[in-house]
Amino acid sequence: MTTQSTNDLDVKIYMDFSLDFDGQLENIDRVEKNGVDVTDSVSYPDLTPFVEKMKELDGFIVSEHRTQVQVFVFEDDMDIEFRCYNEPEDGEFDEYSLTNVPLVDELKV
Repeated sequence: MTTQSTNDLDVKIYMDFSLDFDGQLENIDRVEKNGVDVTDSVSYPDLTPFVEKMKELDGFIVSEHRTQVQVFVFEDDMDIEFRCYNEPEDGEFDEYSLTNVPLVDELKV
């Protein structure tokens, strides 16, 4: 998954969060708007509609154990990178990415 600073990209919103085995929001690790950390002002109800819409995307997979997600929102589209953990404790995962995904109305953080 990307470790590059969002300041190096033309990222409007950056989100890093995880989903549990059921695809429910498990943890909000970081949310930035225009490079400013706003994590403390974002709650689970704020992100849940976006997560539900994201799970409907072709190519998005929810792991049976945990899915770690990074979302990069640009002016006209977004990229979604995610890891699906294969076993709860073994640390092995598969990485995926969806690029140039159209923006969704539910993205209101």
